[in-house]
Amino acid sequence: MTTDPTAAAVDELLTDARVWGLELETGFRVLAATVEVEVGRHPDGPTVDDPRLQVLFHPVARVAALLTRQEPGGPVTIERFGEAQLPLVVDRFDGPVPSRVVLDGRPDPSGWAPELSLEGASSAPDGRSHALELALEGPGGRHLRLAVWFDEIELRRPDGTVIGPSGPVGPLGLG
Repeated sequence: MTTDPTAAAVDELLTDARVWGLELETGFRVLAATVEVEVGRHPDGPTVDDPRLQVLFHPVARVAALLTRQEPGGPVTIERFGEAQLPLVVDRFDGPVPSRVVLDGRPDPSGWAPELSLEGASSAPDGRSHALELALEGPGGRHLRLAVWFDEIELRRPDGTVIGPSGPVGPLGLG
């Protein structure tokens, strides 16, 4: 469990949030997650009109993903994809609540499968303070497991305004 207050709040938010999108921007070393938070758990309170948030993880040092599919009674197959395809992969999951969210754990993608669907690392020295492991289950027997290593977490409203130290205080102590 993380001791960083923003990270702890994000960990709590992601546990019950629907994940509508994930996008990796390698040029800026950012993973952006679009999530829909339960209205009663939203940092802006229970009367928020739009419960979506964008969670930015940056700078990203490493990312690993495993996308598998299993037809009923069939073998598990690993589906490879590139970072540009990540939004399309997540879109096929139709906004699930993650089956697993671990922030500041110790993900070990080498133990997930003999090969990964996506793997990349930066040679920069930063981006290793935190780790996020996220698992999604989707239709058609699809499963996505993602791990990302990064330094900072930023929460934004749909209009782009930041929630956190420079924004209003929310019920999860993000202010």
